[in-house]
Amino acid sequence: MHRLLQSYLDELETAGNAKQLCQALVRIGGGIDLPTFAYIAIPSTSGRQLRLITNYPDPWRRHYVDQRYETCDPIVLHSIRQPHPFGWDPDFGGDDPFNCKFFDEASGFGIRCGYTIPIHHWHGRFAALTFAADRQYAAFLHATQTHALALRLIAYQFHRQVRAKLEPVHLLTGVHLTYRERQCLALAEQGNAFPDIALILNISPRTVKDYIDGAKAKFGVNNVRDAVMLFQALKRKQLGSRRTADRPP
Repeated sequence: MHRLLQSYLDELETAGNAKQLCQALVRIGGGIDLPTFAYIAIPSTSGRQLRLITNYPDPWRRHYVDQRYETCDPIVLHSIRQPHPFGWDPDFGGDDPFNCKFFDEASGFGIRCGYTIPIHHWHGRFAALTFAADRQYAAFLHATQTHALALRLIAYQFHRQVRAKLEPVHLLTGVHLTYRERQCLALAEQGNAFPDIALILNISPRTVKDYIDGAKAKFGVNNVRDAVMLFQALKRKQLGSRRTADRPP
């Protein structure tokens, strides 16, 4: 398990997009007999989209999003009410007509039981990672019981990396830079050329150029040097703003 976790953490660290983060979960989930999963993050403010990273069947995923089931999913609602991991099956929703319909629909796609790890934030955000199966078979129950602590680590680290890499950072000027754009600019700031950045991040030089070009377009400049200079200035301004906010009255 130690090697699996180390590989998983390393893979999360180098992942640059949702597909690569999902692949990291696929590998560690498969290694502990929990191959099917869904990560859901519900925004705390209006105007932001639900984030769903999963290898559930696409028809169920589309149906779930189209029906806005995140607002009434009994598993999600239970996760919001309490912070502890829990197991569930079709009887979890009791006799409530909607819950019976929901679990019946999910069962049609091979999702009949699961183990969910809620992820709560002090500022109101909510997420959860669920491992699911088509039946309560022995290997599934054994994995969720034996690896309970590791599953929490898997969920928390996944959520941390999703927030760091998939949520754009809002700088003071209104510019939104993605995680990879910030990474590439920071490495360019240190004097690294595109091939060096590519080697460090384990991506192609062309991909590095695409990220740098994206940052340049957002800054409205035509060369890397100007983008790096604006990036440095914004970091200093951001740091100064935080220090002012943290200063006691």
